[in-house]
Amino acid sequence: MNKKILLLFVLLILTEFILAECNESQVNINTASAEELDRIKWVGPSTATNIINSRPFESLDDLLNVYGIGEIKLQDIKAEGIACVEGDGLEDNEEINESEKENETKKIISVNISTKEKEVVIEPINITPKNINTDVSELFKGKYALIGLIIFLVLITFLLLLKLKIRSKNEFRGK
Repeated sequence: MNKKILLLFVLLILTEFILAECNESQVNINTASAEELDRIKWVGPSTATNIINSRPFESLDDLLNVYGIGEIKLQDIKAEGIACVEGDGLEDNEEINESEKENETKKIISVNISTKEKEVVIEPINITPKNINTDVSELFKGKYALIGLIIFLVLITFLLLLKLKIRSKNEFRGK
């Protein structure tokens, strides 16, 4: 009996690895082009771009980290059975240095505006806790009147309750 439970437990753990293999009719989300990703339910051009920019994935559940895919869409994608996750195409010993990563994340867009062609380079913004500055005064900018009104109403309410309490004590004493 214990051997059967152990075997069942091992099979449950390995199920993710067994199901992670892609067959010819499936779309590997780690290597597929935007057109191939478009075959997956709920994936359009913008979601396909978001998937490509979020690679690599270890499992289909990692699609929850992609903007535009939530729990319900992920369940539909899994139920459809077209999407799969297999290695990201990089060998384990193959490393990408920092400059290559930077070049990969830059996007070059050519825009044709009335026969004038412009090249626009979009660079990612790296945000870390060190470079985030939130000025408290900006959070309340333009809301000082509302905050003052709320404080005034709380003060008036407090004074009215105090007056009622004093009046009820005086009536109790018979004054």
